[in-house]
Amino acid sequence: MISGGRLSFVRMLNGLYKIGCDVKLFTTQGATNEFSQSPRDIINIPEGVLSRLFFIFFILPTLTFVKILRVSKEYDPDIILSNQGFFSIPSLLVARILKKKCAVVAHDAFPFLQNIRIVRKPWVFDWLRCIWYLKYFDKVLAVSPSIAATLVGLGVLKEKIFVSFQPIQLSSFAGMGQQISEYPLIINIARVVESKEPGTFVQIARETRKKDMSISFVWIGMGDLYEKYQKTASDVKFVGEVSEEEKLAWLTKSWIFVSTSKQEGFGLPIGESLLLGKPTIVFDLEAYRSVYRDNPVYVPEKNSAEIVKKILDVINQYDLYLEKAKKGQAFVKKNFSPDLISRNIRTLFESILSPQ
Repeated sequence: MISGGRLSFVRMLNGLYKIGCDVKLFTTQGATNEFSQSPRDIINIPEGVLSRLFFIFFILPTLTFVKILRVSKEYDPDIILSNQGFFSIPSLLVARILKKKCAVVAHDAFPFLQNIRIVRKPWVFDWLRCIWYLKYFDKVLAVSPSIAATLVGLGVLKEKIFVSFQPIQLSSFAGMGQQISEYPLIINIARVVESKEPGTFVQIARETRKKDMSISFVWIGMGDLYEKYQKTASDVKFVGEVSEEEKLAWLTKSWIFVSTSKQEGFGLPIGESLLLGKPTIVFDLEAYRSVYRDNPVYVPEKNSAEIVKKILDVINQYDLYLEKAKKGQAFVKKNFSPDLISRNIRTLFESILSPQ
């Protein structure tokens, strides 16, 4: 029984299903198109600030608990695995009521992990939340070594933590040629929210295009700030949410992938870009170093002027950077295949269920 539903998480479930695990998905997001196993209950969150807040803090926890309990009683799972920080507590409560094993995936969507990156110290409430993981969850699956280190710093026992990278779907990219655009195309794939720094990306585009107007910039993704930048950013094309096929087409014809995110747990689009052999420019974040090693092109954190210089340098020496990108491509293929990661997680689940 699996609760939660990021796209990367759903891909992990597909991998588990393919190697023989009986997986059922309960999700609060629309990432179910890649996962055909029932049930596929989706809770839609209403629009409007006040209605959203009321729904999220009062109605949604109850709905989530009731639905997870119903589905769990129907399918009698061995393990309940929760993906979302906010929804992990309903999953945990159901697991304890039904006397089931329970695990949680820790990623950058966890509020306490976001806070510790922003203010560099844990809030009291966030530290208290970690007591849940410390005392009650059987395992915490951290999506990167940096997340694991953050959890240990917040008091979670090392023996409860298992580092499990997210799968990067190789089959979706198999056989794709490098049909890049005629003129330089710079792309970013991320939610249009403050932590991903869309304003910085727009500034980089503006300064770069002052030097060469043939260079174009595209941002793929939705978020709270999408309408603002879609209407006002003349140097960047904000295309919104696209299908996986459309995303792949954009990635394939791009010259360079540039991320301006200031906080990440794993950075799935970074891996997808590397997998396609694209020069990938990112801020020098600990999460990227711990996951992708030296394969991206790093610039000092928050130094947008350096990204502009690096973009121009990559364009002028494109063949040289493509050689470096080939090493990143081989690294991703070797370390992030769904089959490899799924088998590691299945081994973990078997150890959870085995008698002590």
